[in-house]
Amino acid sequence: MKFALTGFGLYAGVRVLDFKQTLDFTKVDGIEIDRQVLDISETLVDGLVGARYYTMFADNWSFAISGDVSAGGTEFTWGGFAVLGYHFGSREQFGVSAGYRYLLLRFKARDRNFDVAVEPSIAVRAESSPSRTRSDIGTKTAFGKQQRPR
Repeated sequence: MKFALTGFGLYAGVRVLDFKQTLDFTKVDGIEIDRQVLDISETLVDGLVGARYYTMFADNWSFAISGDVSAGGTEFTWGGFAVLGYHFGSREQFGVSAGYRYLLLRFKARDRNFDVAVEPSIAVRAESSPSRTRSDIGTKTAFGKQQRPR
């Protein structure tokens, strides 16, 4: 018997951002300036809280959305994603999903303030699990409770 799966959850954790970036300035707001090079190497650790929602709908389709905020090493960071998936096979053991993600970081480095947006990204993923069923999805992803179809 197949199960409909829907759930809402809250989560908390830690976000670790480790990056190296070289900024090479020759113009600021369209005005020519003497060349300045700024090397930034930072590891920032934030406390994080968020919420997510997951549901299976129609036959073989799933949808997940999640959003979170964090602060600590950064002044403020927020992000979110949405994923649409299609599951197929006799036990729905195969799947394809596509998602969209956005992340905005606000931090200070070398006495300068930075707002960095991780430009919207789109990803596509294929998966296979020989024994996967809809009832397995709930225990593996911990998105919510299982409900019998109506």
